[in-house]
Amino acid sequence: SLLNRVISSVGSEHLPYKPYLSIFSDNKGEKFGFQSLVMVSLKLVLDRRRIRKNGTYPLSIRVSNNRQSIYYNWGLTLHPQDYDSKLSRVKRCHSFSSQINIECEQKMKHVERLIDRLHKNGESLAVSNIKKALKKNAYEYTFFEFAMEVIEELNKINKCGTARTHQNSVSKLRTYAKTNLKFEEIDYNLLLDFQRSMLSQNIAINTISVYMRSIRSLFNQAIRRRITDRAHYPFNDFKIQSEQTRSRSLTIEQMRRIRDLELNKGCAMWRYRLYFMLLFYLRGMSFIDLAFLKRSNIENDRIVYKRRKTNKWYSIGITEEIDNAIKQIVDVKEMEGSDFIL
Repeated sequence: SLLNRVISSVGSEHLPYKPYLSIFSDNKGEKFGFQSLVMVSLKLVLDRRRIRKNGTYPLSIRVSNNRQSIYYNWGLTLHPQDYDSKLSRVKRCHSFSSQINIECEQKMKHVERLIDRLHKNGESLAVSNIKKALKKNAYEYTFFEFAMEVIEELNKINKCGTARTHQNSVSKLRTYAKTNLKFEEIDYNLLLDFQRSMLSQNIAINTISVYMRSIRSLFNQAIRRRITDRAHYPFNDFKIQSEQTRSRSLTIEQMRRIRDLELNKGCAMWRYRLYFMLLFYLRGMSFIDLAFLKRSNIENDRIVYKRRKTNKWYSIGITEEIDNAIKQIVDVKEMEGSDFIL
């Protein structure tokens, strides 16, 4: 049809609605034999019909079809000044705008999947039927589907380390399970067998602990987002094991030998030693925080920065050793015209 050709050329992702095809029947139940395009639109809105006592409104997904609408909300409310109705997003002025926008995107995907499931099952896409399905939570996430969404969210907010840990853990579980696991299928027995399987591959106890804690974290997030029920939580019975590792810290004498080692100034090893000692002087600052440190972070003889992993602010007094190390680095960086210290 002409409409289908338009959708194909433009791309359905650019349309203000999501198209679904459905076969209609007459009153006698006889199929007409043609397909009619049913338009179901989804939009994130503030439901201004229901004001709360604190002046906020529920943040909802409006589902519309055939000039009828329903509102799906999950308990989140906002003040009108914190919401951009044109962009359908929480404004940056809100303290938790990034987290809320990601949660809204995840909820939108949830509703889309539910409608897709109804469509594939040949069920009505009338808003009344969609409302019933939403109440029953008719679309059931698998553990891996949910995990991949969380990983995608983490990458979007530049928490790539946590995303990578989850990715490795999920890949390991997927290889073991060889099927798309539902949350209720991940029980004590499965986790125990999974652990035994990794032990048989001579995977270290602490590596297994990282995988298990990652799976536990994903499970807890799914419970908080009401994707699965707390009754399915397997970690009340399954205890994650770990073992103490041998201390690998350097002695004071070893640190002095590294500090006093004669190296040609400007060579690669000289730079590495300089970075290493600076991290030590800065109370064990992580390298990613040092890499993003700018001259503007130096304020009144202190280094003030926000740790990227935890978003906590730190203020460290500049000692003589820190000052000398920074000056040596900046002398080299000035030639490159960069504001970053490294």
